[in-house]
Amino acid sequence: MDNNLLEESLKTKKTSSTSVDIKENPRIIENNIKIHNYLYLIVAIVLISTLTIFSFFAKDISQTIYNFFTNKLTTTLDENKIYLRE
Repeated sequence: MDNNLLEESLKTKKTSSTSVDIKENPRIIENNIKIHNYLYLIVAIVLISTLTIFSFFAKDISQTIYNFFTNKLTTTLDENKIYLRE
């Protein structure tokens, strides 16, 4: 039995004295899976909220970008007022 334990300990290489073997503590995998699931959830919420905000303000954002590149820094409301005056 001692030979089997010695062989198993030689097979599992530890990088440092503080590292824990997965066979000794299987909760490491569970904790890593939980952390990754939370990270995926946070990334999904950020992407969905960004797309939602962009969809609400897509017209204003595109108009602002168009005005910036055409050097017309007036808003659509100002353009409508000028158009109505003429």
